[in-house]
Amino acid sequence: MQFTSLSLFLFLLFLTTFLSFSFTTKNNHKLNNQQWPVYPFTRTLQLGDKGNDVFLFQELLIRSPFCKHFNLSTSEGIFDKSTEHCFVAFQLGNKLNQSPSTVLTPTLANDLLTLHLSDNYKDTFNKTVLPNPYKYRVYIPVYKNRSIETTGRLYDKYGNLLHQFTCRTHGQQEFNELTTNGNTPTGLYSFDLNTPEPDPKEYGPYDVNRAVIGLKGNALMVYPKIRSGILLHTGEWDNWNKFKPMPNSHGCVHAHPEDIKKIAEILKNQLGVVAHENTLGKYPYPYVSQGLLSIELQN
Repeated sequence: MQFTSLSLFLFLLFLTTFLSFSFTTKNNHKLNNQQWPVYPFTRTLQLGDKGNDVFLFQELLIRSPFCKHFNLSTSEGIFDKSTEHCFVAFQLGNKLNQSPSTVLTPTLANDLLTLHLSDNYKDTFNKTVLPNPYKYRVYIPVYKNRSIETTGRLYDKYGNLLHQFTCRTHGQQEFNELTTNGNTPTGLYSFDLNTPEPDPKEYGPYDVNRAVIGLKGNALMVYPKIRSGILLHTGEWDNWNKFKPMPNSHGCVHAHPEDIKKIAEILKNQLGVVAHENTLGKYPYPYVSQGLLSIELQN
């Protein structure tokens, strides 16, 4: 068979179009094979959607350097045109898609979390005197691998170290810190001493410290809008002793019984902190918080 110049051109055009379509279809098929949930996201998000998941999506997007010039409002959790434009810029800037999607898929949710889950929060108090009304600060370093237990530190208002203790911030399963029952979120919180929880087996028999309001980092993003009820506490755990790792929590900070008892004694007897009647997680919180909790991811 002989090809004229025109027929050869048309044949090549058809072949190029077919191969391009096949490649795109294969990629889209691969994309569609990814499944929800990709916590904290459990559904496809697109223009017009509303909810706390849209709020989290927007909060993560504005951490991208490619979204800095967008006027993106996150307060109402509405997927609007600004969100769509920002999302496209995020994909283009990170070279994720040559033809950017306007829909949050599981694959793109993974990309977003990989790049921007970390809040880059840094504890800067050191020897800084805490502002009133704060009388103490608890500092807890954490690692990306939350199975690694770390050493928490209790400081007074002036930055003097009063106590060190082993602690664990691993949540349920592999849930991340933006997800209910996941790892304890990093960042800064207001913190307060409460009387014991009613279930000593689950929370121990001693006074607990309650995270009240998120002030910086991921804590500011999710607490208590998305997550709440985070405590520094212990428990009467089955088949556990101090030489074993502590069990995972539902987002709380776990510590050994003797340390939780000691912390409460130091706060009340040395620093004049009051153990407020336990609110059992109810908001609005009726007391003035007396301390700070600072949780920082280590490199």
